[in-house]
Amino acid sequence: MLCANPDLLVERGRQLIPCAGAIALAYEELGGAVFYAGKPHRPIYEAALEAAATALGREVEPARVLAVGDAIRTDIAGARRFGLPSLLVARGIHAEEMKLEEGPALAATAPSSHVQDWLERQDARPDAVIDRFVWS
Repeated sequence: MLCANPDLLVERGRQLIPCAGAIALAYEELGGAVFYAGKPHRPIYEAALEAAATALGREVEPARVLAVGDAIRTDIAGARRFGLPSLLVARGIHAEEMKLEEGPALAATAPSSHVQDWLERQDARPDAVIDRFVWS
C-alpha cells in the first residue's frame, strides 16, 4: 500500500474524521507492507525542498523553511526529524486535547498553561505555536 497522507485524523468543518494514515496503520497491523510518502517521512521534505530550489533557481537551506501544521505526530515530528523549524497551529486536531475550549491558546506571547502542559507531554515539540492560521 502507498500512503501519501499518514495523518490519522483530519478536520472536516468542526469534526475530526479518520484519514488515510488510519487505514495504512490498520493494514500494517494485519501484516501488510506500507510505503509512506507524506509527513513525517523524509521523501515529502526532500521533494518540497527540491521544488523550492527549482522555483528559486538555487539551493534552499532547511533552516530557512518553516513547517506549519496542526499534527504533532506528522507535521511537527517530521519537521524535527528533517531539521526544519516548525509552527504548530493550536486550533487544529489537538485543540480538545489542549483544552482550548477553556480559553485561548496563547497567553500574551507564549502558549497558555493548557497548551504548555500538553506540549511538555509530547515527543516532538514545535519551535512556536499560533492560535489559528487563516487568511483574513
